[in-house]
Amino acid sequence: EYVSAAAGFHCNGTSSATRRYISYVPSADGNMVVTFRSNNSSATDRLTAIGTAVVTGSDAAELLANEAVLAVNNTDGSNQVEVSADLVAGTTYYFYFASGGQSIKKLEYTTAEAGPTGYGFEGEGTEESPYILKSADDFATLAANINAENTGAGEFFQLAGDIDFAGAQLPMIALGGITNVNKVEYAFEGVIDGAGFTISGVKHDQPNKTDEFSSYVGLVSALGENGVIKNLTIDGEVSGNLYVGTFAGLSAGLIENCVNNAPVTNTGAYGAGIVGSLIRGTGVVRDCENNGTVTSNGGSYACGIVGGSQRHTGIEAYNFAIENCDNNADITSSGVGAAGIVGTGGGLITDCNNYGNVTAGGQYAGGIMACSNNGAVTFKRCVNFAVVTGGYKVAGI
Repeated sequence: EYVSAAAGFHCNGTSSATRRYISYVPSADGNMVVTFRSNNSSATDRLTAIGTAVVTGSDAAELLANEAVLAVNNTDGSNQVEVSADLVAGTTYYFYFASGGQSIKKLEYTTAEAGPTGYGFEGEGTEESPYILKSADDFATLAANINAENTGAGEFFQLAGDIDFAGAQLPMIALGGITNVNKVEYAFEGVIDGAGFTISGVKHDQPNKTDEFSSYVGLVSALGENGVIKNLTIDGEVSGNLYVGTFAGLSAGLIENCVNNAPVTNTGAYGAGIVGSLIRGTGVVRDCENNGTVTSNGGSYACGIVGGSQRHTGIEAYNFAIENCDNNADITSSGVGAAGIVGTGGGLITDCNNYGNVTAGGQYAGGIMACSNNGAVTFKRCVNFAVVTGGYKVAGI
């Protein structure tokens, strides 16, 4: 079976309880670490990486020729195998793996061509001369190069025009820094300026899976305190499990002047048109608009702009802010929590309007906010123009 890798790959094992998948951190010209993992530690289901040192060729004979030399087995009894390889720009590499008696599979990765920058983009990465993003491949390259050592801090990226992802999955920038919502080891700290252009044809379709590739969904999985996404419109279709947003899964930074036209679906908690959840007591969403329906199927908290905000003992003050944002689409949650603007939060909500009908199967349905659970919330000049329906604890604001 040929497998083309995007943000990651997973396949079901011999039973529904077993999942095996790959995660990898590549770079344009440097070290690549590939991790093969199974959630079943039995001897028959452990992953075995075969020929996972670099094999630069597509012929299956190369696998057989290199198997004896390159085989890596998880003989320590763990259910995880990690291998690494030094990569060269502009080269295609093949990584082979097998598990649980399944047929051998192949992961293909092509490094970016060497260019004037570490990303291979035009520009110098400054505010005056930003790195230029021209294609879905450029976003994939950006995602591949953001890691703990390179968070994009102080770097500026700008779209050169409209980009059609043609059904490609969102690149999930900085996904690797997230353990859970309370433990984000690194986030994207750069600036993405859409320059008024649109990314269309986006598709992230993993609503019924529970591995890390279906949570923290967004163009940026984790946006740091210094991170910015601005002046961008996204169209397509987005679905996932937990913390699902079109622009960011989690955000402690600024999302400004952005428009979502994509329908959003979450099967777990916290789905929204703009960002799944604000974190670290910060996070600002300003001058944004949602035109895509948001639906929580079997989950909770479907919202127009922000799904929720992090509540944690380590947060000293909740200064989340949502300013001058409009929701124009219907919001539906089969369970708890639905709101036109934000699910849960603490901080300031100003000049926000909801025009979409809001429906919750359980409690907490509001035209503006579903439930305040993170300290005091201040509302200023917010208006709900639509019908709000819920099991109980229902309000216009």
